[in-house]
Amino acid sequence: MIVRNLHGIGLDVSIRALAVEVINAKAGVPGEPYDMILADFPPSYPDPADMLLRLLGGENTRKPSGNDNFAYFDDPIYNRRLAAANRLLGAARFRAFSKLDAEIMRTQAPWASLFEGSNTLLLSKRVGCLKIHSVFIRDYAAMCVR
Repeated sequence: MIVRNLHGIGLDVSIRALAVEVINAKAGVPGEPYDMILADFPPSYPDPADMLLRLLGGENTRKPSGNDNFAYFDDPIYNRRLAAANRLLGAARFRAFSKLDAEIMRTQAPWASLFEGSNTLLLSKRVGCLKIHSVFIRDYAAMCVR
């Protein structure tokens, strides 16, 4: 799909398939030659800082290797605003990060989302005790059959 779409606007694309570990290691090194990475960044814990600070914070572009900010987005204005949002608590924290996320994606576009990972779970009437976790989706060990 990506090759076809980019070819349609006159860009020739060559794809190199690599293991996830290799992609992450290479992309974490400043100056590593790549134009696009197809990657998945699941949250480690249910807080917007985990995604926005980890993946867009300028400090995560400056190590010689092991960077998480593969877009190498490092804007002093947004770095300050991300840090300020990170100091907030409760609903104000979520509102500030939400506003920043929308603004960065609208005005700076350091990455493009290609898909969203929603899941559907079909259950029998006999399944109970279903617990939904904000990061790990569902707790199968806690499920019970009636």
